[in-house]
Amino acid sequence: MTALQTSHSKEFVLQPFDSILVSMVKTKLLSSCYDEVREVGVRLSGREIILEGIVSSFYLKQVTQTVVRDIAGKVEIRNNVSVAYPETNKGE
Repeated sequence: MTALQTSHSKEFVLQPFDSILVSMVKTKLLSSCYDEVREVGVRLSGREIILEGIVSSFYLKQVTQTVVRDIAGKVEIRNNVSVAYPETNKGE
């Protein structure tokens, strides 16, 4: 049994690396040239990186996921980022 395995199963435990992975993802998002992407939240649940927040376009939602993809490795990405189009002042 390796240090990364539990005694009750053969499933690998990522707990010691959770905070490092989340930190790396946050750092990568913070390096984006888009303000909205820098504001996206990150958490890890099991073997899944979860992205949460609100951006103003589907393009920025995809940018957020693309930025994280290289770091994720074999960890799945769940993109829970919502798109809320900015209101326009029509008729003014």
